[in-house]
Amino acid sequence: YANPNPGAFVLDFFVNRTQTITFRITDIVGRRYTEEKYKADAGNHPKHFDLRPQRFKQGTYLLEIYYEGGKRD
Repeated sequence: YANPNPGAFVLDFFVNRTQTITFRITDIVGRRYTEEKYKADAGNHPKHFDLRPQRFKQGTYLLEIYYEGGKRD
């Protein structure tokens, strides 16, 4: 579901073991705008995102999160 915000936000996440997390930003038709791989050690992590209009056109974007062994939307 939609989570309107001004475009800059922080996602706090937890991993139970060291692994590579992939963050992907797409639009609602599936066009990929950015993808970033993040090596996370076990524990809590903040991940900053900046989708403000200076960098992205106004619209609806999806954050996909891939971890070793699966995917979270």
